[in-house]
Amino acid sequence: MIDADMKCLSIDSGMPHVEGHKDIQYQTGGDEHGILHYPESTQGVKIGQRMMVIRSHCDTTLNQYSKLYCIRNGMAEQCWPRVGAEETNSPNQPFI
Repeated sequence: MIDADMKCLSIDSGMPHVEGHKDIQYQTGGDEHGILHYPESTQGVKIGQRMMVIRSHCDTTLNQYSKLYCIRNGMAEQCWPRVGAEETNSPNQPFI
């Protein structure tokens, strides 16, 4: 189970995928959570591990956030405010 689903990982253009793990399949779990399925042979996946989940389409989810994080090579290089957005992100909001 992951702490991300329909509100941040739209499925209207296909299912999201986990970067670097083609063998992991994503399943929607509702508005707040998703489910990851992977074979027992999958190496390097641990409970609590942070993963980059790539959504298939961003237009329907972008309105949920007041900031956009620009990620390159696994590092946040910049943070752009979304013009007209209310402050909705908590300080502990994961990069999505």
